[in-house]
Formats: sequence, structure tokens, C-alpha cells
Amino acid sequence: MNRIDWQSDIEQVRKELPRLHHNFFHAKNEAKFYSKIDRLAQQFSHMDTYGIVMELARVVATARDAHTAVMLPQNYRLPLDCYPFAEGLYITATNDESKGLLHTKILKIEACETGDAYKKLTEIIPHENLQFVLSSLPSFIICVDILYGTGIITNPEEIVLTVENDEGKAFKHTVRPLKYDDYERAESFSKILPLYRQNRERFYWSSLDSGILYVNYNKCREMETLSVREFTEAIKAEITNNMGIQKVVIDFRNNQGGNSELLKPFLVWLSRNKNINQRGRLFAIVGRDTFSSASLNVFYLKYNTSAIFVGEPTGAKPNHFGEVKYLELESSGLMIRYSTKYYELVDDDEQLFFVPDIECKVSFADYVRGIDNCMAAIQ
Repeated sequence: MNRIDWQSDIEQVRKELPRLHHNFFHAKNEAKFYSKIDRLAQQFSHMDTYGIVMELARVVATARDAHTAVMLPQNYRLPLDCYPFAEGLYITATNDESKGLLHTKILKIEACETGDAYKKLTEIIPHENLQFVLSSLPSFIICVDILYGTGIITNPEEIVLTVENDEGKAFKHTVRPLKYDDYERAESFSKILPLYRQNRERFYWSSLDSGILYVNYNKCREMETLSVREFTEAIKAEITNNMGIQKVVIDFRNNQGGNSELLKPFLVWLSRNKNINQRGRLFAIVGRDTFSSASLNVFYLKYNTSAIFVGEPTGAKPNHFGEVKYLELESSGLMIRYSTKYYELVDDDEQLFFVPDIECKVSFADYVRGIDNCMAAIQ
């Protein structure tokens, strides 16, 4: 790593990223970008590799484009998963060694309170709105490389967490990082999971119960065993042949994108189906993870159907960049993702997210009880 010519790589970012990006200075960030990269060019010789990479991430994040980002190295992780709920940051899974932390609330990571950790990570997470920051936090806050590079932790070999249990008692627990491939989640003893937490390995699937046809669309990508076309043709046949279906729900809340065109023929068919395309019969669930191509599908429903939208505001800005390509830095090999196209879906370019008709917060209380308040609102 000492052989990396960081001066050359920094200069490459300065010259090439604004040229390659569709409109890198759209957020009037030109002065901030050059100020940050000039400071990095002056100070990098006194910084370690982790610090340089994180500062490059801060430089690139000035674009305020969630698709444009430094692809941060992720080698070691905490032996847990966590999620920012309305009540705070809770641990949702662990390995066997740390299972005593399950469902505790994280108060501090070393000496850094979770609120301060959020602020530090917000600086390196490229985003257009804070919903996308919340969406990104679970993967950023468990990465030891990132925690160390941002100064949240000082000892990457042992990390002291201060957590709070369900009785409100705070205690400290020391965890040791693992390589990502070495992390194995302990067996879950959760009750029956709500639909949106089932079949997470599948890109799309459906369930029919009590007159509600639930369609889970987790990724805008093809599965090897079942194409989107085959899947949606079966859904269309079910809707056509089963007059007992009273409501159709399409769940986009976990969908971070891919190819928006895959679902488009089905959405067109829905828009023309007079039986289903009625207020109170067609619903879509959205959330902080609804992003990129998934948001294009959501807006098609918005403009072409009578669908009612339920959930959280989206992590995607309605008018947003996309169609990414990659810039490889010549000396370090660090990859930077950048946008080559702009999607204009609404007249108001200042609109930061898609806001559903019925907002439902994501609460830890609902999570541990296996409740889906979005489906509860629809039923």
C-alpha cells in the first residue's frame, strides 16, 4: 500500500470525475468539491490509507448523487447485524459468540455515541436524502474498515459496544471483528415472520391469503429458475381466474433497483385491468430501501394507476441520476461509481423523496413482535 501514488489518484479524481459524470456540479457543489480535494492533496502524505480512502469518499459525496460513490473496501465486519428503527439502532442478528447482544439497543461504539456515528457516516454516504442514509447505515456501521477510517473506533482488533437491554439496563460488551465470509448468523428463534421478511433469498414471489394477493418484488433482476415474465404471467392468470381476489399488493420496500423494464409489462397490464385498477384494490408498499429502478416502477404506478401507496418515504429522490459506469484509479485500483444519465420524473426538482399516501414508521416494537404495520394498514 505504501507504493500507491495517491497524488496521481487524487489528481485523476479532480480531472476525470466531473468530466465523466452526467452533471457532477448539479448541486452547486463545485467550490466544496475543489476545496475538499485540494485539502486532501495537501494532507494525504500525513494520513494512513484508511483516512485517505474515507476522505476521497467525502470528496465524491459532495455530488449529492446516491449513485456516485467510492466503492469502499470492506474486509472486516462486526459479528452482528443492526438496523436503525424509530426507537434507535438495534442489533437484529449475531453469531453464536455474541448472541447475548441480540435485540439490544446500541448506545455507543467505543466512545462514539450512535448519533455522532451517524453524522460521521453521513459524510461518506453519498445521498440525496436522509432516508438513503438510513438505508445505507446497516452495511456501513458494521464495517470495521469504515469505522476505523472515519475515527469512530481507534482499535480495529477489539471494539467495545455499549448497549441497552429490554429492561433499560446499559452494559459494555467487547466484540472481535471477523472477515465477512467468516460471519455465520446464530439460529433465529423468531416467531412466524411477516411476509416482507420471508423468502429474502428470492427476487420475487407471491402469496394469496384472505382475498389479498401479495406480490413481493425484492430486486429488479431475473432469477435463474424463474424469469420475471414467467412469474408475472402466472400472477396475471391468477388475478384473471380468481374472482375472490379483493386486493393486490406489490411490495417494493426492500427493492434497491436493477432493471426497471423487467416489471414494466406487468405494470402496464395492471393499469389496463379495470377490475383491479381501482382505488382501494391496488396497493404498493415503499420504504427507505426503495431505490433506483424500483422507484421508476413506483412512479409508473403513481401516474398510471389508482394505487394507494403505503410505508416510508423512499431513499430515492424522484428526479435522480443513474445508469452507472466505473472509474478505476490508476495507482490504487480504487473504483468510483458515477452516473451517466438523469431521470426527470416530476416537475419539482426540489422534491427529495416519494412520500406514500399512508406513512408507517419502522419500529423495533413491531419488528420483535413480527408485525407488519404496512399490511395492517392495507387490510
